[in-house]
Amino acid sequence: MKFNKRQKEYLLNRCHESVHGIKQMEEVSSVILYTLNNKRISRKNVIDLIGEEAWLSGLHRASFHYTAMQCTKDNEEILFDARRYFK
Repeated sequence: MKFNKRQKEYLLNRCHESVHGIKQMEEVSSVILYTLNNKRISRKNVIDLIGEEAWLSGLHRASFHYTAMQCTKDNEEILFDARRYFK
């Protein structure tokens, strides 16, 4: 998926990501799997549960370290699994 201008600005300014890194994150976003309580959930569900900035932060980490975890306000863990990108 392609990030919008606001998302790119967040990644550039708040996460200090490079343009090349953002391109990799866009590629990863098309193959990443999200799970909550061992069940797959959609990107939309993730954003609804934790917000767009936390989603971008989790995606940022998973895009370079295979996996990441973010917690909902109810302390449920959402796993970001990008291992398929690196195969």
